[in-house]
Amino acid sequence: MPPSNEALADLYQALQIGVACGIVLITILVGVGPGKKETVANDSSGNAAVPVPASAPLPDVLREEAEEEVLAKMLRAQKVLGLDEDDMRTAIRNARDQAAAGGGAAVVGGGGISLSRWADVVIYSVLMGAFVYFMNRDYGGGATALFVQIFPREAAVLGIR
Repeated sequence: MPPSNEALADLYQALQIGVACGIVLITILVGVGPGKKETVANDSSGNAAVPVPASAPLPDVLREEAEEEVLAKMLRAQKVLGLDEDDMRTAIRNARDQAAAGGGAAVVGGGGISLSRWADVVIYSVLMGAFVYFMNRDYGGGATALFVQIFPREAAVLGIR
């Protein structure tokens, strides 16, 4: 049975309200972002690199003591690139110097998540949860039916019909 005109009008109005709230929310979050702007250095390919704190330790792979180990592991790359051992040592030293200077090396997982990112996650999660709740309530299980139609195997695993 096709939805009535009233249901379509309600759905259209809900979409308009949702888009308007999203635009307002994004505008507020962009305006409230962190006050201190970070300058980001570019790496040699022109891509923006993640800034590295000055106190970030060098990865174990880039320590001078590990140079021989790195050379042994990079033997295949050395053959593919057609480099001799001196070129590989120079490349390792350059990578170590660049990482020590903080020029383009990325530190993964440092510092946790920012307040702005946390607020984004919470707000979007609440909005998506509210959307699913009201879609189920107002349209007789519409979100559940959509989930079952899009993900039938996952719904069967979860016991949703």
